[in-house]
Amino acid sequence: MTVSELKFHAVVALCVALWLGGCSKPDEPGASTPLSGISVSSFKDRNLVVIVVDSLRADHLGCYGYDKATTPFIDSLAANGLLFERASSNSSYITQSLSALFSGRLPTSGGTVGLFESHPLDETSTLPQWFARAGYYTGIVSNQPLVRGKGFTKGFEDLQIGSLDNPWSGYEVSKRALDFTNDAADDKFMLYLHYLDPHQPYTPLDEFYERLGGGAAAEPLDMLAFRKDYKAAIEAIEGPENPAVQELLRRYDAEIAYTDECIERFVKGLEQQGKLDRTTIVITSNHGEEFLEHGYVGNAWTLFDEVLHVPLIVWAPGAVEPGRIRSRVSLADLPPTLLTLFEIPAEVAGLDGESLFRSAGDRFAFRPPEKAQIAELVIRERAIVRSVVLGDWKYIASSNWARPVERYSVATRFNELRKGMQDGTIEPPPPWGAEGFEALYDLERDPDERVNLLDEGGEALERARGALAAYERYCEENALEPRVAAGVHDVLDPDEIEDLESLGYL
Repeated sequence: MTVSELKFHAVVALCVALWLGGCSKPDEPGASTPLSGISVSSFKDRNLVVIVVDSLRADHLGCYGYDKATTPFIDSLAANGLLFERASSNSSYITQSLSALFSGRLPTSGGTVGLFESHPLDETSTLPQWFARAGYYTGIVSNQPLVRGKGFTKGFEDLQIGSLDNPWSGYEVSKRALDFTNDAADDKFMLYLHYLDPHQPYTPLDEFYERLGGGAAAEPLDMLAFRKDYKAAIEAIEGPENPAVQELLRRYDAEIAYTDECIERFVKGLEQQGKLDRTTIVITSNHGEEFLEHGYVGNAWTLFDEVLHVPLIVWAPGAVEPGRIRSRVSLADLPPTLLTLFEIPAEVAGLDGESLFRSAGDRFAFRPPEKAQIAELVIRERAIVRSVVLGDWKYIASSNWARPVERYSVATRFNELRKGMQDGTIEPPPPWGAEGFEALYDLERDPDERVNLLDEGGEALERARGALAAYERYCEENALEPRVAAGVHDVLDPDEIEDLESLGYL
């Protein structure tokens, strides 16, 4: 090995060491601690179903303490499985968060940045590919059309993905999923199941709306009008307790309840097929939703916990004993964890996520991740935001931060900015840069992230900034090259653009 190669490896090793949570105190969540008392059996002879419920906040499930009956069936699975109390998405934008879930790579590290091109790259292995190589029959069933990108579909033998112009109901998704498991016959299978509800716009069935206390006189907040004229709308609304916002929440909850029943139909159908007792089910979400907690509605603008804190439940009868895990984990940890538990040989050295279980005799024991927990939103034309959590301290930094009043104008200029960047008339914002917005929160004392302690952060602020700087250096040496960005009008027709605007993406 040459001197320059030795220097390169030394720099990479230093960056990784700084990025790791070794600076955490032993009693902090996520610190390097002995193997936990929680353990599970091997999953190698089981099927796998990964269920993603789009835009589902953890704090709107009964098993996470919600006081409304939104998820009675999911709650029953959680009561008999492992529930991760503080699981986090690695982005507030769907394809960046799902890329981390599929590949175990963070957005910048894995090259999955941008609005339309942020799906796993050709050179990145993904969960379906790993399971297909291990001999599993693989399938995807989704009524969320944004998983059509080839980075998400590679490795799946059976592809069933709905479209915006021909949307499937959640019931249809469950039916198609059961057709897939039935077709698998006696083969082991890996199924990715994605329910679009409760994504905006919130249009629940009357049955679920009434069940969740519907019938209020208030009109729901018109989110498109809200985006277009934020200043006037916010003056009329005056916060999350406004009846229009509460009505929006009721509709959101009703769609969650509907999806809970869709999942119940699928699981009971799997039981009727005689396959449930040898199937592991993972339930999570790509991100949450904002409801004016920090001045906005929707997602993909900030990295506050209302859009990052997601449910994560692992249910495997006979292999998993009921338990709750308080340590902070992220969706990027899911691929290496599943590869460990299913005993699938794979090269995981380059992954950003960590396996949450280690071999302990004839079982696997839980151990908290050692790395700092990092989330990213990298859409250079509209928002560049990163967050890092060390222990109970959360640091947010943005070099391209749009205030709520600015977000509609930023979103509508998106394609103009992108075209200008492509033809060289507009200088593209760098993916890293001077921080225009910074915040530091003590999540133990301030879980709602209301009090910015940046001016008194001291050592906690230095550690958080250091971890993010180490990740930046790591990406400079190791990050995959992202796809070339394309203008929205180059990849979508006008009707699709209108649909995406109604869904809140533009």
